[in-house]
Amino acid sequence: MVRLPAISSTAGVDFFTEQYVTVQGIESAGSTFVQFTGPLGSKIYSPLTSLIDSAGSQAKVKQAFGLDGGVFFLATDPDLTVFDPVVALASSDDATRREGARVAAANLRAMATAAGIQAVFTGTPDPYGHVSSGMPDYAYLGRWIGTDSRFIFDNARMTDILVNNRTVSANFRETLSAAAHIIDAYAAAMGVQVSDQPFIAQYVLGIRGYLQPELETLVQTNTPAAAAAAQLVTTDTIRTRIAVFMETVPINTSGFLFPGPDFFWTASDTVSIRAGAGGLPDITNNDLYFRTPAEGSGIGTGGQVISITVPASKASQIDVTLSAGTITATAVGGFKGTTYFDYRVRIPAGEEATGRVYVTYR
Repeated sequence: MVRLPAISSTAGVDFFTEQYVTVQGIESAGSTFVQFTGPLGSKIYSPLTSLIDSAGSQAKVKQAFGLDGGVFFLATDPDLTVFDPVVALASSDDATRREGARVAAANLRAMATAAGIQAVFTGTPDPYGHVSSGMPDYAYLGRWIGTDSRFIFDNARMTDILVNNRTVSANFRETLSAAAHIIDAYAAAMGVQVSDQPFIAQYVLGIRGYLQPELETLVQTNTPAAAAAAQLVTTDTIRTRIAVFMETVPINTSGFLFPGPDFFWTASDTVSIRAGAGGLPDITNNDLYFRTPAEGSGIGTGGQVISITVPASKASQIDVTLSAGTITATAVGGFKGTTYFDYRVRIPAGEEATGRVYVTYR
């Protein structure tokens, strides 16, 4: 387990096969748990390198994401398994910094696309309104790129990926076309290059806080009206909807406890959330910590929520109470949109840290 500086890492090995390595870590911009793969010998592991195995080559991955001369082209054609966009972003050289910004943006697009496709195929809205923290499946997207590496951010092309050679009804194809539009629009909303760490965090958190639940709900609803509404989503719509995710809790840099962000949505004015009292979903289930030898070592999860706080800037949007291990989060004055509250969690070893819960009232 390692801390990843952004959407890339010079991380240590978690496990490997003869040809490919998997790394896991905490992505520092949004404090989210991530898992990437890359060819054996890679110095960088990222969403883009996670596609290479299934796609068959870097060249196909670059072509599919427009890095080889398309709209997002890279001037130097860097080796994705070696080039570190985080280091490049900090360079004093304009050309190097530009390449880093474009590779970082391409990694965000790869993560969002893989997560979006997964949400369409397997996502089911949780009855508790909790958005799953499962890792994006890069293998399916990679295999598709390996078969056809043309630029993927075209509505017809993305629709074909989602249809996946299946025979579907005209109504469901319309729904899948709308889902393709949302995925393409999310990728376009990022622009050609990233600007800074808060920008990266915004789009990483937005995948789970906006993109996945929107796609899951669209597919489950599967009506012409829902599809038509989804087709009206624009890049400006998305930027407005995910603006709240630029406000993050800084990653813990002095201890061994890493509370992961949680995301809930509800069509009512109130949502009940478990907080360290067992049962599912529980906001402490994705709070990771490195256990001491006395605790058995390894990676622990969970903890005790000892307090909750609503930032002053959100007090007009959400009211939160904690009682007997259950948090009740209520929209103030019929608020609609995404807001958040913070919680303080303590693990058995005594360490404390702050986590964040985003709630979307529809």
